[in-house]
Amino acid sequence: MCIRDRSYGGRPADRAKELKNLLWWMTHDGQKFNEELEYGKLPAKTLKIVEDIINSMTYKGQPIK
Repeated sequence: MCIRDRSYGGRPADRAKELKNLLWWMTHDGQKFNEELEYGKLPAKTLKIVEDIINSMTYKGQPIK
């Protein structure tokens, strides 16, 4: 099992999907809140790496849609 596979410990598929959606929101839409919270925005190069990792998440070996 790959660490990116979210089915470990009997976790349900909907929980894996919710995690993927949360991570995507945090790294995209949620970035607009960074300034008021005094956080820096993700650099474009880092964002590409993060997107690749998020998109590689699986559930029981299948991509999470």
